[in-house]
Amino acid sequence: MPGLGSQARFIAHTSSFTEIDLESTQGYLLKRLKNEVARVHRHEAQSFYPSVYVETSGFVLMDWRVADLNLSDIPTPELEAAAQQACARMVRSVSLKPPKDASRVSFMETHVGCAAVLIVQHLTRPEGGKPLLDCHSYQRCVLILRSAVKLALYRPVQASNVPLMPYDGCEVLYGRAGLLYGLLFLRSNITAEIDLDGPLSGDIKALTSFDTLRKVVDDVIDRGTMGAEVTRPPGVTPSMWPPLMWSWHHKLYLGAAHGVAGILQMIVSCPLDTIAAHIPIILQTVEWLLHVQCEDGNWSSKASEGPPTERQEWCHGAPGLVILFSTILKRAAELSVSPGLQSRLKSAVHRASDLIYAEGFLKKGVGLCHGVSGSVFALLAASDTLDGHDKDLLPERFYQAVHLAVLGSHWHGMTRRGELRRPDAPYSLYEGLSGLCTAYAAILERITPDGEWRGLGSAFRGMPGYDDVMIQMR
Repeated sequence: MPGLGSQARFIAHTSSFTEIDLESTQGYLLKRLKNEVARVHRHEAQSFYPSVYVETSGFVLMDWRVADLNLSDIPTPELEAAAQQACARMVRSVSLKPPKDASRVSFMETHVGCAAVLIVQHLTRPEGGKPLLDCHSYQRCVLILRSAVKLALYRPVQASNVPLMPYDGCEVLYGRAGLLYGLLFLRSNITAEIDLDGPLSGDIKALTSFDTLRKVVDDVIDRGTMGAEVTRPPGVTPSMWPPLMWSWHHKLYLGAAHGVAGILQMIVSCPLDTIAAHIPIILQTVEWLLHVQCEDGNWSSKASEGPPTERQEWCHGAPGLVILFSTILKRAAELSVSPGLQSRLKSAVHRASDLIYAEGFLKKGVGLCHGVSGSVFALLAASDTLDGHDKDLLPERFYQAVHLAVLGSHWHGMTRRGELRRPDAPYSLYEGLSGLCTAYAAILERITPDGEWRGLGSAFRGMPGYDDVMIQMR
């Protein structure tokens, strides 16, 4: 293993991605993936908390992602059985409840995500397989999702009959944008082949309809418009402040978990017809995000914060912005992104990716939120957008993602030696080893059986629970 030096939040690597041999690395990552999936499975049976972020539902997403590779060394039936067992454990052990707070309706951290995962597992079981949910449990899951949508769209009225539209509670990790992801998750996983002729078929179709998505998008945009007006600092002209701004606990975050980047990510992942009216204001906000990028390629964690901290994690730093900008570049023609803005987005992605590669081997475990796996997915998003336009050049961002994943594969010994921190949920998707397994899977998906990079023109999914929903355009 190459020599490593430490910095405050990350571990500096002295080797280079140019030293990577893709064919041999493919075999190495396959072996690591097999071992780490087995390690997760040994520990997940002790988990009863249903969250996507830290526990059981996240294990299911890992199993699904690895199963999609159809690997002989990790048989798909075993992964499907593990996912079914994890879901059955949730059904037996957890009393799923509808949300009571509109700022707690997300896919990642509430029962909304658990309900969505259980519905998809139930509806996509193999033909002839035992149903996961009985009628009562299925109805309960649908009720949770319906209640979340109703609660998210509810606007209390003051005595003067002026509607209140708070701009707090819209972020991805807990709030309305996280609910929007949940609806997109259902929409992308429930295909035309799935039988929806049961008594609750109308509810599922309504939850995933353009009309429901449009209502949630409109509501989040309305709150962001109010937030921009209310939060603009004194002396700052409207032209120097974004037309959309949201808060979380009264703080104006910019990153993926709680901030502007994550909320916009969910919006631009929606079908075009549901967001068309808002494209100008979305792109104006993106222009502002480009304007506040720091010289080192990072962003401050909060608006008007001044010089950035050393946070280059998915939750609060450059990775979330890279994924957002890469998504917009993929949809540039649909979103009518001008050539000039496309050029600036590419430049920003390159600058941020340089920083992510240099400082993305983070000390806080190997998960997606604040670990190396989030850095890997950001570089893969950049690669899917930027690599391969010159066939004579190495796909730089892809190789950098592979390099960080290889460095992260040494997590066990480094944790024992105290070089990496042990997170609270060390086997989970967003804090731990399940996240690293999905990063391995995402890399292997992009390599041919002959050990070659698949290149442009292939459709790849991104980070589970965040930018892995298929964009259904119309």
